[in-house]
Amino acid sequence: MRKVAICIFLACFQVFCAKPYSQRVKIAEETLVQARDQAIPYEVMLDAALDKGPAAFERFILLWQKLDTSGAYFHFFHIYEAAEITGDKAFAAATAKFSAADAKLLVEGLAEAHGWLKRKTRFAERFPLSARRFRALGLKVDF
Repeated sequence: MRKVAICIFLACFQVFCAKPYSQRVKIAEETLVQARDQAIPYEVMLDAALDKGPAAFERFILLWQKLDTSGAYFHFFHIYEAAEITGDKAFAAATAKFSAADAKLLVEGLAEAHGWLKRKTRFAERFPLSARRFRALGLKVDF
């Protein structure tokens, strides 16, 4: 009886207290494994990027600095998909303070993601504010 009561308590605790990952963006296993190895709450940060404004989105984007090549590679896919969900205005605000070097790496990663995701609309057309900001930094946004 005691075990049943504990199970019921834990189930209720999870339902009322834990917020599961929304799964609006499918996360690559390589990225998730690396994030977990470094105790990065990747799913929580992704949901925050989608829901909590530019500062949270900026923190999510900059996670690439903590991931190795394969984890960062797929992270750029997640950034691209998150930008599609939040829209150009939110994405432009999240990247507004990026240095030219960070913006360059982001643009390169997004270009690769755009190609593999096979989006029909060019990035520069879908994200004109962001593209304008990247071009102002001297970056080519031709994808």
